[in-house]
Amino acid sequence: MAKTFPPLLERQLARARRGREDGSVDMDRLLDMVASAYEDMDSERRLSERALNLMEKELRAVNERLREEAEALVKTILSNVGDGVVIADEQGIIESVNAAIETTFRVPADDMIGRNLASLMPSPRAGDPDKYISDSLNTGIPHVLNTTIQTEAIRSGGEVFPIELSVGELLRADGRRFVGIIRDITTRKAAEAEILRARDEAEAASRAKSEFLSAMSHELRTPLNAVIGFAQLLEFNPGSPLDDEQKMCVDHIMGGGKHLLDLIDQVLDLARIESGQLNILVEDVAVDDIAVQCLQLIAPQALARSITVANWSDAHATVRADAVRFKQVLLNLLSNAVKYNREGGTLTLASDRSEPGWIWIGVTDTGEGIPESLHSGLFEPFNRLGKESSDILGAGVGLTVTKQLVEAMGGRIGFDSEVGRGSTFWVELPEV
Repeated sequence: MAKTFPPLLERQLARARRGREDGSVDMDRLLDMVASAYEDMDSERRLSERALNLMEKELRAVNERLREEAEALVKTILSNVGDGVVIADEQGIIESVNAAIETTFRVPADDMIGRNLASLMPSPRAGDPDKYISDSLNTGIPHVLNTTIQTEAIRSGGEVFPIELSVGELLRADGRRFVGIIRDITTRKAAEAEILRARDEAEAASRAKSEFLSAMSHELRTPLNAVIGFAQLLEFNPGSPLDDEQKMCVDHIMGGGKHLLDLIDQVLDLARIESGQLNILVEDVAVDDIAVQCLQLIAPQALARSITVANWSDAHATVRADAVRFKQVLLNLLSNAVKYNREGGTLTLASDRSEPGWIWIGVTDTGEGIPESLHSGLFEPFNRLGKESSDILGAGVGLTVTKQLVEAMGGRIGFDSEVGRGSTFWVELPEV
């Protein structure tokens, strides 16, 4: 079998046989040709190496330029960010800080480089819940990694102040780094403390007011009941009947006394609600039964003002409510609909299912309506919406109590009003 040679050598052999009749190889010529070929190859190799070296230098230069640009960009960002930024190695040794850190800790940046992060915090006391923070930063164990916590730090003068600390991890070719973002929350903590103080003061004032109202109401009821009682004795004394003028005076005493007693009861209810002492007993209540009772009670008031009363309540509607408080709510809405109606007007009581699981009960009058500008103050206590100087009796407490009673029973209350046409006050309670 004939020997085979590499393609390059085969070509050189063919060239060496040219011009020889016997086809033998001219060895001298062959050696010259092989040497020339390998010199050419070596020259190409050196050219390639030089080209590669140039490319490598250019790549290194580009990488260095990109790194410098990136570092410049990061430094620009860090120098302008409002929070303090600290970069530390795995042992917690500070390598760089931004300008905000200097302002926060009142220490020049150069003085902070080389210090341990734990030196920025107060010396941990035995059992201190924040001790693990300084320990972890001091030992490099990242217990606080990728979390945000609130702890304390210490300024150069020894002042301890609250901070919010977030720690992230930065992986670099020369090892891990920890990036700490530190925010001084002294102002925030002071504001929170002020809010809590104001809240506590407001709650204490509210409790004191409720206790005062409750005490004064009880104190007023005793002499007021005596006044009403003696007036009733004068009115119904068969041994000494009253003449017309005397009877009119006693009627004024009785009317004024009962009105004051109603106001005291409302103030007592308001005090109980605000102090959390109101007892609510929720049960199944037939709406129509309560509606009929309330309409009978306000019938004399409506008759005195020639107001027509219509009952359109659903005879089968049943709600979950406190029967006594539901009756109180309905009576207050009906009484207002009579007081603020026009002479000879109409009062309508209606109920229906407003949506699945809810019963709507509405009281509509044909009074003058409520201007939109007064809507926001409607349920405020002691706000009579400009009716203080009118001849309509009231203290502006009824709707406040009504709203809180409805909400205490798990219901909703609202109203719709149109100036010149009247108002509808409605209540929604859970359906049985």
